Amino acid sequence: KTAYEITYGDWSSDVCSSDLLGWHLALGAEHAIVYDNESRDDLRTVLRPYQANGLVTLIDWPGRGRQLDAWAHAVEVAGAGFAWLALIDADELIVPHRDPDIAAMPERLDDADQVLLPMRDFGYSGRREPADDLSFATYVSASESLPRYGDQARHRMKAIVRPGAVTTVRVHGCRTRYGRSVDAAGRPVPERYRPPIGTTGLYEVAQVN
Repeated sequence: KTAYEITYGDWSSDVCSSDLLGWHLALGAEHAIVYDNESRDDLRTVLRPYQANGLVTLIDWPGRGRQLDAWAHAVEVAGAGFAWLALIDADELIVPHRDPDIAAMPERLDDADQVLLPMRDFGYSGRREPADDLSFATYVSASESLPRYGDQARHRMKAIVRPGAVTTVRVHGCRTRYGRSVDAAGRPVPERYRPPIGTTGLYEVAQVN
């Protein structure tokens, strides 16, 4: 089974939440574990039908600076029953290109305990006000150089992990018990802070928007 964990802060929007859930569930995720970090919008109303159908677990998670705590809880407790768990934020979308859906990607890389996906930064796309349309159909202009992060762009990954193999949770990649981490193309990746990963050839396989 494949699940994904997302953390909402007080900046989250109900539109973004609905887009995110629909996208990942349509692409093969079986469940979402949502940590509500003091959101101030209509998040609970948006999630209610998903909860009623057993597709979402909603967990209250108050306090500042608790993202890693939430992800650790997801790995150790809430997501422990899943074969794979994706650790992403409220405004992020997993986009598989080579595989037919999200679940097929870690299954293709079955010898790994962690799959690291390159991030691609989508900005305002010329808008300064929220759009009424689906966010992934509206914000379509991506930065090639990631100016907000400079040369850190090559280090910015998000992880899909086997929960039982994780020993240390980090924002851009975890440590696993046996060090079996790969990129989206299946190439081994060292499990150290800001590993030397380029994006050459990876955006054609999968990415996190």
